[in-house]
Formats: sequence, structure tokens, C-alpha cells
Amino acid sequence: MNAIHLLRLFNKNLKIFVLCSILLGGLVYFLTINSPSQYQSETEIFTGLASGVNVVDVEKTTVDYFSTANAFDNLINVIRSRQTLEEVGERLLAEHLALGLGDGKSLTADSYAELQEMLPPEEMDALRGEGNIDSIYRRIQKYKVQYPTEDRTERLFFSSQSPYSYQAISGIDVYRVSNSDLIRINYRWRDPGICQQTLAILNKVFTRKMSDIKLGQSNDVVEYFRQETASAFKELQDAEERLRVFDAENSIMNHEEQTKSFVVLKESVESEYQKELQARSSAQAALRKLENNLSLNKEILKFGSEIVQQKKKLADLNSKIASMEVYSQNRKELDELRMQATELKAQLETESLKRYQYSRTKEGVDVKDLLSEWLQQSLAVDEANARIEVIEKRKKYFNQVYEDFSPLGSKRNQMLREIEIDEQNYLELLHSMNQAILKQKSEALTSGGLVVTVPPYYPLSPLKSKRLMLVLAGLVLGFFLPLGIVFAADFFDQSLRKASRVEELTGLSMLGVYPIINSRIGKKERVDLNALATRSISMIVQNVQLAMKGISERTKYVVVFGTEPGEGAGRISHELANELANQQERVEIWRAKPFEIEGERAYQERIFRPDSRFYSAVDFSSIRLEPTSSSQGSPDWVLLNLPPLLESRLPVKLLEKVDLSVVIFRASRVLRKADENVLDVYLQSVEHPPMFVLNGCMPEDMEEVVGEIHKQRSGLRRFLKRVLRSEFSTTGGFGK
Repeated sequence: MNAIHLLRLFNKNLKIFVLCSILLGGLVYFLTINSPSQYQSETEIFTGLASGVNVVDVEKTTVDYFSTANAFDNLINVIRSRQTLEEVGERLLAEHLALGLGDGKSLTADSYAELQEMLPPEEMDALRGEGNIDSIYRRIQKYKVQYPTEDRTERLFFSSQSPYSYQAISGIDVYRVSNSDLIRINYRWRDPGICQQTLAILNKVFTRKMSDIKLGQSNDVVEYFRQETASAFKELQDAEERLRVFDAENSIMNHEEQTKSFVVLKESVESEYQKELQARSSAQAALRKLENNLSLNKEILKFGSEIVQQKKKLADLNSKIASMEVYSQNRKELDELRMQATELKAQLETESLKRYQYSRTKEGVDVKDLLSEWLQQSLAVDEANARIEVIEKRKKYFNQVYEDFSPLGSKRNQMLREIEIDEQNYLELLHSMNQAILKQKSEALTSGGLVVTVPPYYPLSPLKSKRLMLVLAGLVLGFFLPLGIVFAADFFDQSLRKASRVEELTGLSMLGVYPIINSRIGKKERVDLNALATRSISMIVQNVQLAMKGISERTKYVVVFGTEPGEGAGRISHELANELANQQERVEIWRAKPFEIEGERAYQERIFRPDSRFYSAVDFSSIRLEPTSSSQGSPDWVLLNLPPLLESRLPVKLLEKVDLSVVIFRASRVLRKADENVLDVYLQSVEHPPMFVLNGCMPEDMEEVVGEIHKQRSGLRRFLKRVLRSEFSTTGGFGK
């Protein structure tokens, strides 16, 4: 398909294109004669979605274009949703029922009359009832649910001719104004008051819906975090109370300080204990040495009852003093006890010296000093034993305290960890709740930020009629729609049409082409089809003679056939025989039945019977013909017309003697698989592959074979043809 072919196709069907254009334009014109005038109102709303204040991040300066676009899409989808628009229609009907005709501004008389036609007076009164617009709106909702399939409900709420239907209100045009925070809503209707009221109600409805959607989600989140935070705070309080009770029951004021103090005291007692053990060991060693030096008998070493009692009393005092030094902080009482111990000790020393002042050791050594020292060491041992006894009791006390206090520490640490975990959980939930509250406030600002900057106005004049535009659109559509159909049909056309296509599909060589003989087509194409046919048949004869130039001095046998009826094999044989006869050749055509055609026949027609004898013939001379003898003697050419291959058998033996096979294809047909199969069978039966003639071609499809078709063309068409063929003269202009 090239530009010249498209131009020819366009020119051939131009009258149809123009007629369809006029018909469709006229139809649109008559359909729009009584179309009502349209009024338009619009409103603008500031959303604050792109540049509004964000409570969560006040200093936020970057703009997330994806999120902003998503927010605008959500808003526009809420506006255009079926629920929103149906509610608008129901509230508009409620206002009209409440106000009635009024002053004729909110609702014209024609619109009110249409409402009365859609809604009977008794039902209108029942819906109107008594009360405000909200109560009427609720009755309308119940009415719509109660009678969902009634004709009046269909006309009122589901007809595109009703201003209260979703179908009518869905005609609103909603879009974002450039990249701003504004959205604009347009609405057209044949009543100016309905235009204004519909947009005003729509602004209220979708603003409320957006607020319900956003705040409803935020309220659920905030309430969830409120409950979780309260529960976490209660758990934290319970854990702290358990710790307080635990400390009170176990007399714990400050566990860490108490533990440190206990360790210090325990180590101090242990240190004192070791010191006392050392002092006692030292005193005992000294005492044993003194006793060994004195070597006193038992009588000397035994004091009187008075000294023993005083010594016992002194030991008791030393025990009390040691105990008070560890446990008591009463300094006055401790000093008195120490004073008594000192006095008693002095008395013992005095009594001992008086009793043994003249005594000697067995070595003759004065025992005064030794007795004094013995007494001191003896008293030191007693004091050390007393202190050791007290310290051992203290150690037992500390060991008991340690056994009691040690598990309290681990239990208390466990409780502290539980409190820490509860506190962290509480603080995290508290933070999340604060974030949710901030988000809620931000959503409240966003939904509350839907400000109607341009309220819907009352249109005073109707829109300019688009009738002329619709008519022009009808004219254009009526022209280009059939144009597209014709071009598409030509593009998808699978018919043979051209010889090059036949060569491509079959692989056979071309013998020639023959035009369609139709006076109407010849007149339409401004072509002399008879002259073109003569030119074509001459070319076919020329090609036949070239194919048979190696055969002389005998009859040349040519088989002409088609694969199905109506291919034109008889007509091509007739024209070929006449042309050969005009060249002084003796020609016969053998056919299965006579070929009826007006005009002169310069050849002899002979009829054969397509029976078993014919199909089994091994030579042309064995075919029975009528008349039985030729009036011309032995012919130079014999054209054998076979019946259509798809309807008969092949004389296989006879085909081996054929000099040339000519298959005829009709240009308007489609080559099917059956044609390919029967041609393959024929190819196996002959020595030389057949050549084809394409019959019934349109003149323009023959140019690739016969060259330029001479026809009457205007100067413009000749110019366009040269341009499309790029035929430019050597001087740079267009040739003549």
C-alpha cells in the first residue's frame, strides 16, 4: 500500500465520504433543534493540602509531591463518589420540597413542573410533611428505600433527566487548579438555580464527609492509645505499690545504703574479732609464762574468796563494758562502768600485794612484780574472752541479717526491673498518644481547612450553544468514519488483486493480467476497458509464444483451467484463441461444454465428454470430440479447457503431453488452502509448472504489469501523481 494507492482509494470513494458527512451532520442538526439552554456555575475550594500548616512538624518546608497528589486524588474521589452525589441529590430534593416554587429563582417554573410530573402531589405532600429540611431529607431516604423499583423512583433518582439523580450530578467537572491548593468544581444544568444549589450542597456534603473520614480514623487511634496508656499507667502504679509494701514489710529505707553500711559494720566486727583473738592469745601466752616462772603451788595461786569474787565481779564489768562499747551509745553509763572496773582492779592489786609482798619464788626472786604482771595478764585474758564472746554474738547477728537480707536484694531488684519496664512501656505509649493527638489536630486543621474561596454563583445567562460545534463534529465524523472503514477494509483485504501478490503466494510465473469488463467501472475510472483488454491479451499471447518458441511444425497443446468455477478460464481461452487466429494461426478450443459469448469466433470450438475415457486418456488423439473432424485440418494450437480442479479429476496421463499450463485466478477472490493443495497435485502431474493469468483486475492494479494506464486526468491530479512518485525534472522543477 503506497501513497498513490491511498489517493486513488480516497478519490474512488469520495462521494460516499461526502454523502455520509452530510447525512450525519444533518442528523445532528435536526436532533439539536429543540435542545434546552445550558447554564453553568462553578466554585473554588482552598484545601491546604500542599502548603497548609502541619501540626506534627511545624517547621516542615519540603513538599512530598506524591503524597500531595495522593491527597488530592482522595479528595476528588470523595467528591465524585456515588454516595456523595446521591446524598447531594436527596438534599437538593429536600430543599425544593421545603421551598416549593418560591420566588422562581431557586427553582424555575419549568423545573417545578417537571418535579410535579415525576412526583405525584400526594406523595410530594407526604414527603414535605411538617418540619425542617433535615426531617424532609430523612423521609426522602426512607421513601427511596421503601420504593426502590417504582417507576417514579426510577424517574426521580436514576434518570439522567432528573436533577436529583446520580447520573445527572455525576456530570460535575472536578479538577485541581494547576499546582495550587485550590480545586475547582463546574456544573451545568438547564436551570440556573439548580446549578447554584447543587454546588452549594455539594460543598457542605463533601466537606463533612472528609472531616468524618479523617477525624474518625484519628479518633480511633487516639482512643486506642488513651486506653493503652491508662492501662500501662495502672500497671506502673501497681508495681510501685508492691515495691513500697515490700520495703515497708522488710524495713528497707534505702537498700543500697543499708547494704553498704551492713558490709562496713560486718567487716569492722570481723576486724575487731581478729584483734581480740590476737590479744587473748598474747595474754594467755604471757600468763602461762608467768605461771611457769612463779611455780607456785595450788595454795599460793588460789586467792581467797574475796579476791575471787572481786575478780569475777571485774570480769562481769569488763563483759558489760565490751557489750556497751558495741551496742550502746550511752557514754555516761559506759564511763561509770569503766570507773568501777578501774577501782576494782586497783583493789585487787592492793590485796594481792599485801598478801604476797614477802613471798618469793623458788629461785628466790621477788614475786611482787611478777604477781602484778600475772594479775594484769589474767585480767587481760578475762577481758579478751568477754569481748570475744560479745563479738561472736554480734557475728551471729550479722550472719542472720545477711541470710535474711540477701534474698531481699534480688527480689527487690526484680521488682525494680519490672517497674522500669512498665515505666518505659508507659512513656512509649504516652509518646505515641501525644503523636496521635498531634496528628488528629493536624487532620482537623486539614479537614477544617477546606475553605470555599469562591462560592457558587447564580448564572444569569446560558452558555453559548454548542449546536454548531456538534454539527461540525457530525460532519467531520461522518466523513472520516467511512474513510477509516474503507482504508481499514482495504488494508485487511486478503483478495489477490495484483499479479505480484499471486506470485508471492503461489510461486508461479506470471503470463499476464486481464481487466474487469464493466462499463460502469470504465466510466467511473475514465478508462477504455476494451482497449486495455486488447492490450492485455496481446501481452498474454506474446508471453505464450515466447514460452512455446522451442516447439515448431507440430500442434502445440495448452491447458487452460481454474481451481474453482467463475475464474474466467473460458473467457481467457476465447480471447487468447481469437488473438492467435488473427495472427494466421489455426486454433481449436476443446471444452467440456459450449462457451456462449457474443462476438466473432476466429477459432473452432470442439466439445469433449468428461468421462472415464477422457480422464484415462494417454494422448490427445484418444479424446472423443464433436465434431469428430476439424474443418481446418491439423491445428497449430489446441487450447484444452479443463473443468475446475476442485470439482473434477485430472487426466494425469494426458497432462504429461501438455506443452504449457495456464491457471486462471480471479482478482477478487482469496487463495485458500484447498487451492494450494490442488495446485500441488497438478504440479506433480505436469513436466513444466503452470503460468498464471490474473483475471478481472481493476485498472490501477494492472499498472505494475502493463505500465501506465491512459485515462483522463486533471492537471492537479497529474501534478499530485508526479509529486507522489517523486518524478522531478533535471532542472529542479516538475516535468510536463
